[in-house]
Amino acid sequence: MTPSRVWRQSVRNGEKSAPPGSQGPDLGLAPIRSVAEGGSIWIQRFKEARRRFITAAGRFGLDHDAKRRAAEARHQMTSAAEEISKDAGLLRGAERAGIVGQVKSLTRENRRGLSKERGFELER
Repeated sequence: MTPSRVWRQSVRNGEKSAPPGSQGPDLGLAPIRSVAEGGSIWIQRFKEARRRFITAAGRFGLDHDAKRRAAEARHQMTSAAEEISKDAGLLRGAERAGIVGQVKSLTRENRRGLSKERGFELER
């Protein structure tokens, strides 16, 4: 059996052990938050806000509060996208979830908006 297979089997059995190859030298890098360590909270928040945004955007003509709810959901999507884009592990999780394109787009849009507020125009 390979070391990784032994480790997976021990995890299934509930044993606490380090993954194979994790005893290597400390390179001084910041630890990457994995999806299993709670990183998926931001991905779940993004998905929930996206669902609410789509629902509210479809009711603009019928519901007067829909525009306010859509703006709140978009703000939550933007803040979740900023948190996701700060961490490489979360970006990989977003890629697996299929939302990495939206995350990058919202992050770029937010940065472009901030530069316009400061008087700097970014050219494409």
